[in-house]
Amino acid sequence: MTFSREYRLPSLVMLKYTVLALSILVASTMAHMKPNSPCMRGSTLASCGYSSPNYDLASPIGSGGSVYLPICHHTTPYPKAVATYQAGSSIAVVFAEGGATHGGGHCEFALSYDGGTTFVVLLTVLRTCFLNGRTFNVPVPATAPTGDRVVLSWSWVNAIGNREFYQTCSDIAIQGQATGGSITGPPMLTPNYGSGPAIGEFGNANQDDGSRYYTARPNIVVTGGGGAGGSGGGSSTLPSPPASTKAPPPSSTKVSPTLTTSERGPSASTARPTPSPSPGGGNAAHPPGWSCEDAGKSPNLIANANGNIFIIRCAGGLLCYNLGGGPYCDYASRA
Repeated sequence: MTFSREYRLPSLVMLKYTVLALSILVASTMAHMKPNSPCMRGSTLASCGYSSPNYDLASPIGSGGSVYLPICHHTTPYPKAVATYQAGSSIAVVFAEGGATHGGGHCEFALSYDGGTTFVVLLTVLRTCFLNGRTFNVPVPATAPTGDRVVLSWSWVNAIGNREFYQTCSDIAIQGQATGGSITGPPMLTPNYGSGPAIGEFGNANQDDGSRYYTARPNIVVTGGGGAGGSGGGSSTLPSPPASTKAPPPSSTKVSPTLTTSERGPSASTARPTPSPSPGGGNAAHPPGWSCEDAGKSPNLIANANGNIFIIRCAGGLLCYNLGGGPYCDYASRA
């Protein structure tokens, strides 16, 4: 019996530590995904040297339409670019080992030349993100502008699990076209985040994966600040409505809505990012072809072009009214 007792005791101890080890292993594999390279804002890697390391970077920034965190997770950029890439080359985005892939899903890689306000997509992976590896070679167009303050975004909507949206940013530099450079591509989609489209689970082949939201987007054109060592600031434009319905250019004395990077595709639930406000005050009439989205209540005007509904918006504080020869913008108190 003595031998038996001595034999069983270490067995129980070993079992205890085996269960503990398995618990740690399961906990580690339930973590989500995050890129290690290029260094992202909030990185915990000592080699990246971010001022405020964030050990929760693998968590989503939104879920089910709720917004937990701002785009990029962290709004404070690195003091200088963490890496430099040549136009016409590719960016190797490498993800950390471990983590839960949640059945794959859709992921996108995009660049911003205006500090993270407008992102133009370089690469979209539908359904199979992380199922074929953890390194993604993101092509940088040969026409890309030069910029030393360019923001690289990775975003992901998982196929299985809570309806979450993941996104992080890296601060990089691009050596490209000193003048006249531009990148054409779709704007970044933000599913299950704020006003972005709702995409449910699609782990099974017969489930709606929401890919139509990705394929229905119009292209935007992003330009840089120009010049070697430029700030990287840029702008973006959308295709204009037909010439007969095109809004007049802004005037220094009249308030004209500006064409935004918003677009409503065949589905009315397509994401509509918040438009940029226009300066000034007063009123401005618009020719036939545009109409108020909700006269007297909304600042938005809409026009249909080739099956896509484009949106322009009155300047801050103004609403759209359908009076006289067509819609116009004016203050509520003067309409």
